[in-house]
Amino acid sequence: MPKKNIIHDQRAFSTTMGAIFFLTLISIATVILMPSIRAERQYDSAEYTTKQDFTTHILSSLLNSKIDTFDYEVEHPGINGTISPTDKLINGSSAKPFNKQHNHRTFAEIIAEDLILTLSFNDSGTTQAIEPITDPHKEQTTITITNYLDKRIGGRYNYQLHTTWEPVEGYPLKSSTSVGIKPPIDAVKQSSRVTLPTNNRPSKSYLTDTINDTTLTTHINSPNTTKFGTYYDSFNKTIDATALSSAQMIPHTAYPFEFNNNTITITEQEMVRANQKNIANYLKSSMAEEINNTVSQMANINDINKTRQLRDDQMESIYNKVNKGYVDITLSMW
Repeated sequence: MPKKNIIHDQRAFSTTMGAIFFLTLISIATVILMPSIRAERQYDSAEYTTKQDFTTHILSSLLNSKIDTFDYEVEHPGINGTISPTDKLINGSSAKPFNKQHNHRTFAEIIAEDLILTLSFNDSGTTQAIEPITDPHKEQTTITITNYLDKRIGGRYNYQLHTTWEPVEGYPLKSSTSVGIKPPIDAVKQSSRVTLPTNNRPSKSYLTDTINDTTLTTHINSPNTTKFGTYYDSFNKTIDATALSSAQMIPHTAYPFEFNNNTITITEQEMVRANQKNIANYLKSSMAEEINNTVSQMANINDINKTRQLRDDQMESIYNKVNKGYVDITLSMW
């Protein structure tokens, strides 16, 4: 029995020594490899930082650089008798053939102009431009941006420049431009915004007039049902005013081309009315639950300060849906 115990203990001792030796080898390998691992991580971090700084520099340089000459020629399809009556929402005006040239304008101005001119209505996957003469402008914009980025990046990285404009958040009226290939998830991205040269953005103070402080003070002690109806109708009027301001922007998205009355299928006034109705219906539907909750809270309190704060918060929410007077621009590199 004692001998068997000695043999058993020796085997245990041998196994323990093997484990210690194995752990020692791992420790030695870790000591040897750790500088390399750290160096690789530092290299990856430095490369990412370099790429991020470079992306920021290229985007800023692009938006602020000037183009010596930007030239495009357009011809409205209606001139050749090929235009056909379409939905009143997206029919545009007609114009005679003309050549347009811009000198010494920045890329930011050209991009903003392109998104204004190429505003389109997307319904169930079908996209149609409001003003169908704008394709040459987009083609020239894409070519000009591509030439600039190819020259500045010099093949060091892949890239994509993506620009978007959405006059009314969620409404299927928008425009976009993409230059380059679709970026991977881990691409470095830098974003910026460019203000659009439009004069028809809604005024917040103008919208507030539909449910001003006088309205709140007058009804603060009214029955809850009366307050609910008054406030609800007031917010709907706010949306109607908002929709009108947004709709009025649409006919102004093209330059004042020389009209050809024989090919006009819809007047600007009809276009405004059609869009106002659709935008208002969209906002009232998409914001119905939110507005109903706000009005319910306003109707059930008699504190004018709290009522005013609820009003202001709801007005801000409505205003943010339509105050999209800027272009979102994102440059991705990888």
